[in-house]
Amino acid sequence: MTLIVDASVPVSILVDSGREGKWAESTFAEGSLAAPEWVLAEACNILRRLEQSGEMCSESSC
Repeated sequence: MTLIVDASVPVSILVDSGREGKWAESTFAEGSLAAPEWVLAEACNILRRLEQSGEMCSESSC
């Protein structure tokens, strides 16, 4: 079965070590995902907002 995912999945893989992040990692490892073409742009926007709000630090500000 192929799952359709949005930008929250790659973002969770990168920054969430909790339950959602572990689910995203295991789902990604199964390899049966599909996403819209713009998923990377949306993920970058989410990461930028997290960094600007202080919820995540960039390498240069850690």
